[in-house]
Amino acid sequence: MTNKFSYLEVEKGIFLRCGYWKSFRHQKKGSVCLLGGRTEFMEKYFDTIEQLNRRGLDVFSFDWRGQGLSTRLLQNRRKGYVKSYHDYVNDLSVFIENIFTQKAARPYILMGHSMGGHIIIRYLHEHGNIFDGAILLSPMIDIRTFPVPKKVLQTFTRILVRAGYDKVYIAGNDRVMDNKFKGNFLTSDIIRFEKTRKFILDNPKIAVGGVTFGWLKASFDSLDLLNQPGYVENIITPIWILSAEKDRVVCNMAQRRLCSRLPNCRLIKVGDSRHEIVQETDPVQKKFWNIFEQFLDSNL
Repeated sequence: MTNKFSYLEVEKGIFLRCGYWKSFRHQKKGSVCLLGGRTEFMEKYFDTIEQLNRRGLDVFSFDWRGQGLSTRLLQNRRKGYVKSYHDYVNDLSVFIENIFTQKAARPYILMGHSMGGHIIIRYLHEHGNIFDGAILLSPMIDIRTFPVPKKVLQTFTRILVRAGYDKVYIAGNDRVMDNKFKGNFLTSDIIRFEKTRKFILDNPKIAVGGVTFGWLKASFDSLDLLNQPGYVENIITPIWILSAEKDRVVCNMAQRRLCSRLPNCRLIKVGDSRHEIVQETDPVQKKFWNIFEQFLDSNL
């Protein structure tokens, strides 16, 4: 697998690290715009990218602002922060206009995990339906706030942001991920868990720690937007939502509710999977790739 990294200025002083991986299959099947979730970086998806290339798909991706090797927004680069999800949508829009559509061969596929899946919904609402299909992996349609009730946390967060605490950690610290595999909510595959940790150990600059009140408020604001009547109903792009059966990070019920509102959506439960479906065990990976092949056959 060969890759090519570059940088794209999406607004003054904000640069995204972008990646392009070309499939060398003689018969191309199209192009994938691959979007990670919060804290993630492109290296984490190298195995997934290789599998997509083997299937004849070119892959385009980037690190979101504030994470990976894109421009960080705070002096402490470990803090998870964004002012508004409009900034994320702008990142995606500028990337698609200036890189993806300039090089990509049709059909066009959007593929996003967690926060990346959420931003895909925002993008499709705001920028039309130029994509031929979208597949969302454990999309962040709502977040779990247990043991604190969501409305209590929303109110508390908005009060603190108004008071100027938007750049303060809500919980956690500079630690980038759990040091121990046992008890993690992300994957039940220890090899892939350790591979992600090694990427961070080899290059600590790609890491992100806990979230700030600013990031959480921006997330609540964007989640509320998705729930507004009529917001997603205009999206005609075929969308498949893959819901991880054992997810303890995002809300599966919210995924089902969203799918029922979308004009052209299918929801599939991925059994035995925690939050990160494409970082899961080989049996779960096999399920995922079977579903992905069905997605290609059904929509493209």
